Amino acid sequence: MTSCSSDEATTKPLGPVAIEALRAEFESANCEWQVRCGGMPDKATCKTVDGADYLLVQLIADAGTGKAKYDGQAGRTWVEAVRNQACQIGDAVQKALKAAWEPVFTGTVAPGKSCLLADECAGKSVCDKPGCGDTECCAGSCAPAPAPTAEGQPCDVTTACPDGTFCGVEDGSGGTGNGGAGGGGTGMTICKAKADNGQPCTDQVGCEDGQLCDVDGSHKCYKLSPDGQPCNPSLRFSCLSYDHWCDPAAGKCVELPGAGAPCAPTGEYCKHFAVCDSGTCKARPLDGQPCGGPGTCLGDLRCDMNTSVCKTLSPAQACFGDGMPPTGSGSGGGGAGGGG
Repeated sequence: MTSCSSDEATTKPLGPVAIEALRAEFESANCEWQVRCGGMPDKATCKTVDGADYLLVQLIADAGTGKAKYDGQAGRTWVEAVRNQACQIGDAVQKALKAAWEPVFTGTVAPGKSCLLADECAGKSVCDKPGCGDTECCAGSCAPAPAPTAEGQPCDVTTACPDGTFCGVEDGSGGTGNGGAGGGGTGMTICKAKADNGQPCTDQVGCEDGQLCDVDGSHKCYKLSPDGQPCNPSLRFSCLSYDHWCDPAAGKCVELPGAGAPCAPTGEYCKHFAVCDSGTCKARPLDGQPCGGPGTCLGDLRCDMNTSVCKTLSPAQACFGDGMPPTGSGSGGGGAGGGG
């Protein structure tokens, strides 16, 4: 006769996510992460203002039409990665999410054939969409992926620089980067090696993961402090988690204040679902409530510039057929569904 040990694991691994349930599973996991990391006040509110985007909705439809194959177990792994991701901005977090996402859908569209998304293309191909811009339901064709950019080569907002590098203004080119592809500088932007702790830097994100550049002071990289650990209150950002700030009174990284609490007296101010207004954190406006311009409403809501009221965007929708032709092309192409 056998008996179970008291410390024997009883939790069974979560099974595959059916394609019909993937959107709902993602939205639930996304909201759990958002609430845990201070992006949303509660899960119920999140579900009304932060839904799945066009990319996911389109690929779910593609799985039904054969443009992509879906892996339910990979879908489960990705959903749990979204749910459990760290409340941090950094290469490690983004790489983990990307690695979890890549096997979820496998494209089947052959080179030269019509596509709406890169994920529809077979192998390492991409969807070449000249003239489309950010337009959804705009058709392109599957084509070989461009050669990867190397350190020292030019880059822009569409470029993925190699691991350990970032897109910043070339040294001596006369520009002053501000943390992104293209930055705010006037010189050429190239893929540059990230600096380590204590090394000189000119770009806020030009340091190794878990660090920032003190662009307002020493112009050197410094390490960010984990939750609950000692931090430097003289720095505008000194905590590793974006839902924490360095409280001088506590001498450590603590959670940012939420709605109704006094604002943190640094660049972080309040949890993201709130904004600092006259020294107090106030909840971001919801659908039908007054707003103060772009970026002030909660989640996917948008501030209508004519009425200064938050409005709900239409839910993302899939496109069917060959999509729409790019701007300025002929009138070929077939029935497209609504764009997200």
